[in-house]
Amino acid sequence: MIEIFADESEKVELDVFSAAVDFELLKNDASEAEQFAKEYIDCEEKELKRLEEKVI
Repeated sequence: MIEIFADESEKVELDVFSAAVDFELLKNDASEAEQFAKEYIDCEEKELKRLEEKVI
């Protein structure tokens, strides 16, 4: 399970999702999970912008 927080205090949780080694993650490694989380967030931001543009 990967947890995304608003800042380093880890008090405000923004998102939680799972990723499996040999599926979403190439290896069981913290840096691999961090990179996956960054890409996941980037995709969510792009989708949100696309939806916002549709509404406007």
